[in-house]
Amino acid sequence: WGNEEHISCQGPNGGCLISTAADPSNGWNPFEQELFIQNTDGTVDRLAHTRTSGCGYFAQSRATWSPDARYVIWASDWNRESGDCSDNERVDPMLLVLKGSLPTGAGNGAPSPPPPGGVRRLHIVNRRVSAARVGWLAPATGQLGLSYEIMVARHGRTVRSWSNTGTSSQSLIRGLVRTKDYTVFVRATNVSGQGPSARITVPAFR
Repeated sequence: WGNEEHISCQGPNGGCLISTAADPSNGWNPFEQELFIQNTDGTVDRLAHTRTSGCGYFAQSRATWSPDARYVIWASDWNRESGDCSDNERVDPMLLVLKGSLPTGAGNGAPSPPPPGGVRRLHIVNRRVSAARVGWLAPATGQLGLSYEIMVARHGRTVRSWSNTGTSSQSLIRGLVRTKDYTVFVRATNVSGQGPSARITVPAFR
């Protein structure tokens, strides 16, 4: 078919994101000017049309996706270029947010990954006057599409909480009072559920 423009395999293992161009000389065919995931099990997940003319390098879609497979981004001029590619219209970034079971690096019909286990070896990397960095090892199971929820508490009350996406296994906690002890909770999550929390005490800075 010859219309493929770009292949990105930096997402989870088991699939690559492909963006294609269109060939108007042979009519409109499936997978032209599209974004789709080609899975290694032979299945295909069709995601969206790029809506870009491909006139010139910057108007090529060149789609890529995040390591946790939650976001896809590509370039599009919204087909505003003329047929001879002489308009040089503006090109904008387009963002697609993937939800639910798509994608996990496997076809829609494939089973979802297991829920993650608990994070391992939660530890304090360093403690500063008003900040601390904690680190951990990823759970032994359910590592596909992981993110981490971090909660900081003092005297049984939540001080703040947030999520870390991607592959980072450390988090910097700011705004700590140097004379206070804190408890930090970390748990892993993926599309199938949540793992048990691990906790560690961050002592006062001395």
